Amino acid sequence: MARGAGAVHIRRHLVSYRVAEGSPHLAVRGTLDRLLLASLAERLPATLRGGDESVWLIRRLDVRTCIGTSWTSGRVAHALAAATAKALEGTLDREGADGDTVMWFPDRAAFLARFLLDCAVGRAAGQWEYGEFDDLTGGSASSTMRVVIASDPRTGLDALVRLTEPDLGRILSRIVASDADAILRTLGTVSAPDGFEPAALVVDALGRLLDRSELPLEPRVGALALFLDVARHEGSPPPAGTDARAREVVQLMATLRAARPHEARRLAGALAEGAWHAVDPPAMNRLPELVGWPAAARREAVRRLARARLGDTEPSERPRPPLLATDLGGMFLLLPLVDDFPWEPATAEWPGLEGIDGLRLAQYLTVIGALGAERNAAAVLDPVLRLALEVPPKIDASALSAWTLQIGPDAIRRSTEVIVARLRQLGKVSGAVTLAPARDGVVAVDGGRGLWLGTAPAAPTAIRDLVASIDAAIGRPIAVTGSEAWIESCLEPGRPQPDPIDKRFLARLGEQARHATVGTPFDLAPPVRELLLLAAQALGRELAWRLPGFSRSTLPYLSENVLSFPATLEVEPARFVVRVGDPPLHLLLSLAGLNRLRFRLHATGDREWVLTQQH
Repeated sequence: MARGAGAVHIRRHLVSYRVAEGSPHLAVRGTLDRLLLASLAERLPATLRGGDESVWLIRRLDVRTCIGTSWTSGRVAHALAAATAKALEGTLDREGADGDTVMWFPDRAAFLARFLLDCAVGRAAGQWEYGEFDDLTGGSASSTMRVVIASDPRTGLDALVRLTEPDLGRILSRIVASDADAILRTLGTVSAPDGFEPAALVVDALGRLLDRSELPLEPRVGALALFLDVARHEGSPPPAGTDARAREVVQLMATLRAARPHEARRLAGALAEGAWHAVDPPAMNRLPELVGWPAAARREAVRRLARARLGDTEPSERPRPPLLATDLGGMFLLLPLVDDFPWEPATAEWPGLEGIDGLRLAQYLTVIGALGAERNAAAVLDPVLRLALEVPPKIDASALSAWTLQIGPDAIRRSTEVIVARLRQLGKVSGAVTLAPARDGVVAVDGGRGLWLGTAPAAPTAIRDLVASIDAAIGRPIAVTGSEAWIESCLEPGRPQPDPIDKRFLARLGEQARHATVGTPFDLAPPVRELLLLAAQALGRELAWRLPGFSRSTLPYLSENVLSFPATLEVEPARFVVRVGDPPLHLLLSLAGLNRLRFRLHATGDREWVLTQQH
């Protein structure tokens, strides 16, 4: 069973009926099958969330239900359909993806990226999740990838550009020349028709691939590699004509490689200067399109290819923008999520500091908390994080700590309720809460996505006040229970009981709290520290929810396996270009498309942040 793109697809279903001896069982089966399919078509779409492009793959869904012996066939079919919808909803919302029998991808492109990679390395055949491709996997990996991409070119392009450079290299190494040419022609049809001349972009891609020694020598595969590199760095799809310019560049490369060194040097000089009369007719016949190239792009393409062919070391005249580096590259997985929180109303009563409003300072400290306590000291000094949220160096840990003393407990309580209410509106909080021990108190854990809704000391009055605060935020009495008897005894009797929570949400709560608490070198006021703990935990859980198969992972696990990588930042006049390194689970980020993003931040206004893979 698959769920995605606004539809539920059942690849195979098996229904067994037990009927009384002597009954017309074939007629009964025919009637019930027909009614059941109609009921499923009516009920299952209701399990879909509007605007959700995610793809769920479920290997097996067992459905059991009881029916009345006197029920009509229609009522039986409706009961079976309702039970199926409930089982599906439970699998998606409670159990989540486990990476084995239930898989989740943020969209079709992420799923296709994984299939293409598995196809290239020989892992796709026989895998249940690729059942829709069974008719294709019997051929060569190259032809399979060509056919799959041709069936949906836009999604195929999005899938390819999300892969890491090493993984894309594995795919290109398995594609034969004729299939590479066909794929490029297919992808060229989805280029953005914006009239932008792509020659300079192709030349930039040429430089990147040559610098990494990753430009395939086979011209048709090389042209595809250039096209995809432009799409990866400049946005998918690239400008119209990128495919043609890529072919022209590799034709130029092949012409220079075929010439003897002294001939290649003379030819390169003539082509760079546009001295067409000095170009031999055979070469000119192979390179007629170069006449229409922008002069600067043509000269740079010739210079780079001549250097690769002849070893010339003439430096490029293009100035490089300022470059910054950080060991906290994981911030760029968190920053795109920061503006999803209702910071403006939540910090309406907070004072500013040195001309920086409370909203931005709250965001800054929340990201520091989500990165993990062991990175607090590095984060407060990191110039890239300060640039992203425009927090000047003079606002150091000491100044921030003193500033938090100006925010009173009542303001913090109202801020917490605003955040919880907004998360509830977004469907990220269910209102089914379990109170569990954490550190020297308790934490309220929501059963929907494991978000923490508040903390309290281990005292009956404080616990009841915490529940009342969550009631106010949700707008109704929540269903609440205690994970231990002593906590349950602190609750008001007669409270609604929630469904049992996924135990993974209660794993190592103390460790997770220590991880997400903003500590040394900070000394924040306790109410502010606890609020930032909730915000940092929610930020980490939001990231986990977007990673296929890791929605229940703990924050320390994500920190070690997903957020641990370096990054570099180029500051350009109109944008910030971030090149991220590879964490231990880099393939996971590629599948989720999180290492290929474009976003804007409240602090930096209209200037776009562009994430791409580090060379």
